[in-house]
Amino acid sequence: MKLHVTLRAITFALATVLLPSAGAHAEIAAPADSVEAAVGKMIELNKKAIGAYKTGDSAAAVADLEAALKVANDNGLSHHDMTARTQIHLGIVSIVALKDRNRGLVHFAHALAIRPRIKLTQGLGNRALRRDLRIARRVKLPPPPPVAAPPPAVAKAKEPTAPVAKFVDDGTAPPLPRAVPQPLYCPTPDLGPPGQPVPLFCLTQPEVEIGKVVAYFRPGGAELYTAVPMNRARTGWLSATIPGPAVRGRSLQVYFEAKDGTGNVAAHNGKDEMPNVILLKEGAPQVVPRKLALIEVGAPPPADEDRPDEATPLELREREEESAARSGLTPKGRPRREKGKLFVGFGAGSGYGWHLELPLERRPDRQVSRGFSPAGLGHVAPEIGYQLTSRLALSIQGRHQYLPASGSGDAEVTGAPPQLAHAALLRLHYAMFDIGDLQFVGTLAAGGGTALRMQIAPNRRLHLASSDTVVAGPFAAGPGLALAYNFTSHVIATLEGRALTGMPALGILMEGTAALQYAF
Repeated sequence: MKLHVTLRAITFALATVLLPSAGAHAEIAAPADSVEAAVGKMIELNKKAIGAYKTGDSAAAVADLEAALKVANDNGLSHHDMTARTQIHLGIVSIVALKDRNRGLVHFAHALAIRPRIKLTQGLGNRALRRDLRIARRVKLPPPPPVAAPPPAVAKAKEPTAPVAKFVDDGTAPPLPRAVPQPLYCPTPDLGPPGQPVPLFCLTQPEVEIGKVVAYFRPGGAELYTAVPMNRARTGWLSATIPGPAVRGRSLQVYFEAKDGTGNVAAHNGKDEMPNVILLKEGAPQVVPRKLALIEVGAPPPADEDRPDEATPLELREREEESAARSGLTPKGRPRREKGKLFVGFGAGSGYGWHLELPLERRPDRQVSRGFSPAGLGHVAPEIGYQLTSRLALSIQGRHQYLPASGSGDAEVTGAPPQLAHAALLRLHYAMFDIGDLQFVGTLAAGGGTALRMQIAPNRRLHLASSDTVVAGPFAAGPGLALAYNFTSHVIATLEGRALTGMPALGILMEGTAALQYAF
């Protein structure tokens, strides 16, 4: 899916900037050779205007851009993509150089009326201009005058109308969405079997005035689209069917146009140069109306700074994946803690340590040789942190050990041995890779306190009638590896193993901790 969206975007960009097509098939007013020359002249005038704008000569920029619009009008290209691009440039010059925002918004609105998904020219936009482009969607323009029919000698041949199998309205249409998310909303599948009919459905937003809706399709590699008129079903959908014999090859390209009473395009879903693509594969499940409900996108998403509102269903699906990635979700929608979230956690565990020859804490005149010793009954670890990115987090963790005393009857010392140890650790967490809802997270901790205590059990050979302790630290640092399970984007359970090294009194404590984290 991403490959098709990328190829469509590259094709569309080349057509817009280098050699735009001769416009939609609804508006033909000049032979192909004169159209190509006119578009080339418009491109040169736009390049010249941008150069003047960048050098501060706004008057020359406006003159060149208005000359480009005149070329468009004289050659029947008022609905061409290059005309839309010229209106964008006029809007930028008006707002930035002439300080006339109202005039700039009108130019933006004219560009959007021609090409609803248009973006600002790369290198000329900023946050304020992108905001104004969104605002221009609400600018009401007077309806354009009807376009005169072209002379037969120069009219482009119409696409053939398919001998369409009549759609049977048996109530199996997709459920109506909660809101119509696009001016012309047509949920289109991205996979289907060859040789089987493909049902098509569309809805329009209430403010879109339509006389008819037409679907255009062609097998991959074909030159001409076949027009399929869509009929209003009792379910509320506009519907048609692509017959099975026409569903052949490796792919099927489809786009839709809603036309007003004068024949002008009022809204579209896809375009002839950037259609929706249905991949055809043997053994793929047949496309049935009910399955198209899975493509519903709900209410219109808020306009993104870099993405206009109107998009094909394939682009909407890609947009959802990008949005999921930005919000801490995997492309399949798996829960992840979101960037910018504060979280708290609480864990408990235990461990075992190794130490050099160290003095006993109750009997400092005695030393135990290097070796392994337990870390007592265990520890608890409260934590507070912040999710810096979708994979990187920073936290502060407390570590509190409990080492219960054992043995009795030691006449050499009074009082109980130390039973607690406390440390504060600054921690980094990085999610290295994912397996479903599981994440493997690398951690790094550093801090200090009373640091790491290890318990020395009663030992007759050492003349210890009761337990004692040795301490490594007071500074501690070390790496860890955690297995995190994401129940939701708020609740995460972790199981971590780490090795903490105490310095300058050297000891290494290997411990395991189970924890539960909650993000606000």
